[in-house]
Amino acid sequence: MKVFKQNKSSMKNYLKSIGILFVILGIVLSLFDFLIDNKEVIFIVGIICIIVSYFLNKNLK
Repeated sequence: MKVFKQNKSSMKNYLKSIGILFVILGIVLSLFDFLIDNKEVIFIVGIICIIVSYFLNKNLK
């Protein structure tokens, strides 16, 4: 009987781990979908950040 309880508990942990894995996978995939859909905006924001950091670095010296 104790073995059955242990197997039931480990199965519950496996299912919980699989559920967490799918939630994290869904978040990562939605993030990549957002990045692919808005790649031009992200590229422009990156260029602007590089330019601003260059001028900030130049002004601080």
